[in-house]
Amino acid sequence: MADKERCRWGDTRDRDTRAASPLVGIILLFALVMIGAMLVFVAGSAMFDAIQSEADREQTQQFMLETDHRLSTVAETKTEQVLPEGVGPSDVNGNGGQIEVAWYANGSSSDPWSDASCSVNDSLGTLEYEQAGGTIAHQGGGVWETTNGQTRIVSEPDIGYDNDTLQLQILQLDNDDFGGSEAVARADHSKATDLTRRINNVSTRCNDRANVAIRIESEYHDGWHRFLEDSLGEDEYEGVTVTQTGDTVEARIEEIREPIDSPTLLIEEDEGVTDKPATRGDHVVTDGNKLRFNAKLNNTGNTTADASDGPMRVVIDGGAVVVDDGKGVPGGQTKLITTKVKPKQYEDVLTPGRTYEYTIHTLNGSGGIDDTLDEPGEFYLGKSGANFNVTNIETTPTGDSNVTINANVRNSGIENGTQNVMLDFPSLGVSDTEQLSLEYGATGSVSWTINESSLPSRSNVFNVETSDTDLSETIVGTGGSGKEAFIVVEDKGVRNGQIVSSDGPFTVEGTVQSTYAAEETRDVTLTIPDADVKLPKKKTLESSEEETVTFGVDPSVDGDFEPGTVYEYNIKADGDGLRTNGSFYFGEPGTHFELSNGSVDDDNVTIRFDIENTGIDPGNDPAVTLDLEYLDGETPDEYGRKTRTISEEFKIGQSGTIEWPLNESRLLGGEYRATVTTNDDSLTTTFNVSAKSNSGKTGIGVGEPVAANVTVLGTQVSTEQSGYSWTGPVNDHHLIPVDLSVVTESGGERTVHHRFKNKMGGDNINTYDSWQKKGGDEWTKPISIEKDDIKGNEVTLTLSSTSEQCLSSWCHNKETESGGYTHHYSDDIDNSDPWVDVDATADRSLQNVRVRTHKNDTVPELRAYHDLQVSADEILAEKGLWDNETQTLDLGKNEYIFLFEMTSQTDSSGTDSLWDDAQNTDGYGDPNFNDLIVYVDIERAGVAVGNPYELTLIPEISDPPEEATSGEGNEAGGIEGSGPTLEGNANDGVGPGKLESGTAGLDNDGSLSSDTGVNVDTNSIVIG
Repeated sequence: MADKERCRWGDTRDRDTRAASPLVGIILLFALVMIGAMLVFVAGSAMFDAIQSEADREQTQQFMLETDHRLSTVAETKTEQVLPEGVGPSDVNGNGGQIEVAWYANGSSSDPWSDASCSVNDSLGTLEYEQAGGTIAHQGGGVWETTNGQTRIVSEPDIGYDNDTLQLQILQLDNDDFGGSEAVARADHSKATDLTRRINNVSTRCNDRANVAIRIESEYHDGWHRFLEDSLGEDEYEGVTVTQTGDTVEARIEEIREPIDSPTLLIEEDEGVTDKPATRGDHVVTDGNKLRFNAKLNNTGNTTADASDGPMRVVIDGGAVVVDDGKGVPGGQTKLITTKVKPKQYEDVLTPGRTYEYTIHTLNGSGGIDDTLDEPGEFYLGKSGANFNVTNIETTPTGDSNVTINANVRNSGIENGTQNVMLDFPSLGVSDTEQLSLEYGATGSVSWTINESSLPSRSNVFNVETSDTDLSETIVGTGGSGKEAFIVVEDKGVRNGQIVSSDGPFTVEGTVQSTYAAEETRDVTLTIPDADVKLPKKKTLESSEEETVTFGVDPSVDGDFEPGTVYEYNIKADGDGLRTNGSFYFGEPGTHFELSNGSVDDDNVTIRFDIENTGIDPGNDPAVTLDLEYLDGETPDEYGRKTRTISEEFKIGQSGTIEWPLNESRLLGGEYRATVTTNDDSLTTTFNVSAKSNSGKTGIGVGEPVAANVTVLGTQVSTEQSGYSWTGPVNDHHLIPVDLSVVTESGGERTVHHRFKNKMGGDNINTYDSWQKKGGDEWTKPISIEKDDIKGNEVTLTLSSTSEQCLSSWCHNKETESGGYTHHYSDDIDNSDPWVDVDATADRSLQNVRVRTHKNDTVPELRAYHDLQVSADEILAEKGLWDNETQTLDLGKNEYIFLFEMTSQTDSSGTDSLWDDAQNTDGYGDPNFNDLIVYVDIERAGVAVGNPYELTLIPEISDPPEEATSGEGNEAGGIEGSGPTLEGNANDGVGPGKLESGTAGLDNDGSLSSDTGVNVDTNSIVIG
């Protein structure tokens, strides 16, 4: 084996073409791959007693080479090997031989060993035994034989130099006791990588030095000297020198690399990804938290390694997120450095529910990269808890009229979970639910089968929903006959529970769906008929697309709205409108009490008014104020103002009729103005307080003290006769004597209050000086009926009149042809033999008098007796008591007209016989009820003024309006018969599993990989 091929590397590169790496540059790669590491020899074997003779020398060499082979196998395969019989731990000297490696500067004149911080040393260990004339040994990966003081190289170590890279492949040996019966060799990886790591660390720490030196101390120094001269190419390469001093052999290689001044920052270990606040570890982080990327960084330089934004760069998802952060690392130290990634730095580019790769770079002071992870790490970003997202939907025909709907669902949360996934056809009212279990980050699927013929022949919208999200798609059916139109499918109503305040705009919303096969534009219109509102909006929808249409209504501009009103509305498209109209209540803000329909019941003086809460809030106990004003004089202080509370709750829109009775006995007779007020509104009404009287056909009933004015308006009791005088024919106009008395009767007691007189003092009031038309003050008589006059409940006021049938000329007035009056009768009437005697109190001639009132206000067209007389309506009109337009009496309450017929009588039964005959207007004649016309006006008297507000309010509250509700939409389409049926199933999903950190820049055997920054293609140095 002495001629074994040496590990001399060819000079394949020109030194001038080497590149200078900013991190390691042209670095001596000590590929101290401690093959087999420290081989430990175990007790249990005998020594080489049987092979120590000179004759057995060749056999001993073969034995050693077999041992070398097995040692090499352990180094390469890391598997235990049994050594040849005869080899034992006692044959190993763990301290046999030393190796030291140093970096130095300033050429050969400098001492490489003066700076202990730039050198590394360790023992090689020697396996040796004696043979005839010498020894044979295994040291540093080579086999050495000494005979007679001379050293021969039996097998060379794996050390070489190619004018670019120095390769060191050293085998260290040591011994131990494993307690077995056979000697075995085992790999001690930790000790092997320790020497490699120390040499590599010194190499990078002292990267400002370009030269390297190797020093080996061994009893086999002669062999080592010759071997290094040859393997390092002392004779071939400039800058290589090998010298020997005693047992020590030293080799120096100058300018093996370009020195650099800045420190080198290496990634020693990726410690993974966490978040803050902490989620759960194991590289699982929560979306929205701050992400923390952690790594141990080793500064091989002498000064602190840092960069402007931090020495550690994290690159996520191939550069989607790049963040520089972390604190500087002092020279010669290893520190745990953290780069923090804030939510705002990743929220727009990273999607929850995915696993992302990341890598780590170390940065130097100029921003360049020193080191990079060999393999990227990974982490999972998710939402809090379990979060099921429907990611996509596919519909696939099966070829048998069925369609498969498949939905993928991803759990984008950080926890495993189980949810129900629902398929819903909202316009058809059909749905189905399947249960799905997903680990975090997992994607599962849910599928359903549906028959196309069970769907309307249009595009049908369906939703796939979880408790977190939903996704919509469409499917075209083949059944039924779908109507193409915009269909109002839902009334979303008016906000605030269908209640609208008048102080601002409001909105009405409805959902419209298109059943057209393609995109269409149509009008959608809101109508509120009772407010005269019609608001169209144009909408463009895709086939089966749904959209909510919002109508803004401004009550001050759009239409005519009345507070306190419930309005119906409809939303119409080119299809039908709402199936049932919606409604809303429109009111004033808060509570608002409005008044209307004020009136007074004159019979009992009760003020009546309507009150309504036209506000949008219910109200309790509204206060009402009444102001009473006397218009016929000064208002007594007792009347004044009074406030009452209605002891009722008024719901919104609720109304009621309120009665406010007054004590009439304390009110003066006359006209009043009543003003009713709430906090929000007021109304005014007028009324009269008058005497309590009622009329019959022949008299007036009075139930309280009154003052009555009786006025004679006219007398027309006369005849016309023709005759002759000494001067020729003449016509005589004869006036019939008539009297008039004012009479009352109560409790069977008759009282004459007044008997009218003519100006001469007689009681015949039908005289020429005032016949036909009277009415002056002399013909008006005030009459008082006192409380004592009323016997019982009522007193009857009537008029009594008598006419005298006097045919002698002395009792007539006589008119000549010349128009002069000869004489007239002005004395008292002889009542002993009356022509007509009218007295209601005595039940005499009741047919001859009629009483007319403001209610019974018609007077027929009564004829005159002859052409010198006028009809009753002419006399009444002259006194302002007749309305020619309506042909009725113009009387107020407690105003009465008495009409007398004093020249005719009848034997017919019934009190209306003469009245009915008088309505025959063909020509002149009696009866005509114009003989005596009297006007009676009755007023209250004897009132004790006092507080009239002694009674409480009497409310009559109506039911509130029906509650306003939103309308009902239409189905967007359907088919006859049963609807579609769904069959579904779910496929659960498995999550991302175990997530790994990245791989750092040191290989498992301790050698520095090319990923640390060494340019292997240029001037790199391999250490192995």
